[in-house]
Amino acid sequence: IDAIEAIDAIEAIDAIEAIDAIEAIEVIEAIEVIEAIDAIEAIDAIEAIEVIEAIEVIEAIEVIEAIE
Repeated sequence: IDAIEAIDAIEAIDAIEAIDAIEAIEVIEAIEVIEAIDAIEAIDAIEAIEVIEAIEVIEAIEVIEAIE
């Protein structure tokens, strides 16, 4: 009976460790999702800056043309 209980205890520990491993993977995946969102937002920010800069260039050209 003690041997069976020992086996049960080991199996219980293994089950807990498996759950912990799954939870750790889920946390890592959640972090990766957040990082992916951050990367997309960074790209969006860069693109927004590029659009603003393009508008400024167009406006500068228009000013130069107006002066000419």
